[in-house]
Amino acid sequence: DIDIADRGRVDQQLTLRSVTLDQAAAIWASRLSQIHRKASPTPSSLIAPLTKDWLEHKYPGGRVDPRSALMLAEQLIRDIKQTGKLPAIPAQSVIDEETGAVEPEPVTPSSPESDRASFELMWQKEFKDIGKHLRRISQFSSPELIRRLQEVLEALEIPKVQRAILPSPTFTSYSLGHEHSGRVCVVWSEDANLTSFFHIMRACGRVDEARTRDRIYLIRKEKLGTRSNRGYQLFEEIFSGSKNVYLKPDLESVQYLETYHRLVNAAAGGELVIGAKTPNVEELQTFVRESGILDNCTLLQQLGVVQTKADTADIPQVISLKSSKASREKPKPVKPPGPSPRDIAAAERYILNLMTTQSLMGMQVLVENTQEQTPALDSAAVISLIHSLCDRNQIQMLDPNAKPKDQLLCYVPA
Repeated sequence: DIDIADRGRVDQQLTLRSVTLDQAAAIWASRLSQIHRKASPTPSSLIAPLTKDWLEHKYPGGRVDPRSALMLAEQLIRDIKQTGKLPAIPAQSVIDEETGAVEPEPVTPSSPESDRASFELMWQKEFKDIGKHLRRISQFSSPELIRRLQEVLEALEIPKVQRAILPSPTFTSYSLGHEHSGRVCVVWSEDANLTSFFHIMRACGRVDEARTRDRIYLIRKEKLGTRSNRGYQLFEEIFSGSKNVYLKPDLESVQYLETYHRLVNAAAGGELVIGAKTPNVEELQTFVRESGILDNCTLLQQLGVVQTKADTADIPQVISLKSSKASREKPKPVKPPGPSPRDIAAAERYILNLMTTQSLMGMQVLVENTQEQTPALDSAAVISLIHSLCDRNQIQMLDPNAKPKDQLLCYVPA
């Protein structure tokens, strides 16, 4: 299946053209300009601390594709942060026979810790960008939603993930199965049409009667109808017991699924860049598992495929048909003012990831970046969190007596 959002991409193949070394240097300058504006004194070169000599050494043919130029800059800047100076261009060079490019050396390879931090920062940016445009779950069709869920389950190495479980030619693409904790059937239906819902419930009933699956999960945000609807009557018959489960998804969970889907598409097309790496889909899946980036996805927690790490008070529970009416009548608990423990944990993780990849940062820039990522924290809360990380020796303040705008922070490796 090709998702609607991706169909426009397959009509033609677009190749990123190579650029001249002057154009590559201009790309470097555009990326460094924001830093240069804050520097005092102003750097004499638009690409400082880099030099065009490295471009000429690395690409003697005089042309380079933009991504390679940016990856070279990232490698060189990482080396500067670790050694305090730009690496010297070697007297003798090794030339790639296929591309004619010169291998840059010495360049310090990124550490697994730095790669993981780069992945999480990239994920957080993509997750936030998607959240700006995602307004409702119905922006996606039911087959698109189940496809995104399948991709995530495969990344988590859930055993025997299989599409098309429902015995219905029309609605089989609304379902998948896996065997994480028994033989499970997951059905995701967001069709507002209650006639369609009736036929989906009939198919769920056949799965239940055949006992080919130990449990059925129904995921649906749309209305279920009323007791006068045959579809709702079947729904009550199938999901009123303790075996099968009805889940009402939240928008943030779909945001998690869509974020990963976008990254899968980028990795499959060779367009995903994490640090100095261009991971394929299998390597992306490894990043996802090792980072635990999906652990706070409410829907995955409810499905039992990730362990709950967030405050359980913030997690909507599985809907029980017997208690749903009573629960609606209860007043919602009033949350205390200020950032939640989840906000603080997210800010701390962001700070450590940023310091891991950057090694050295100014206090003011770090505070501004953290506030942009976690708006629930004001500057005083972020500064307090930074001081706490300093006390735990995870980052270090190089000049504690300097004014806040002049303070420098460095990362302390574990």
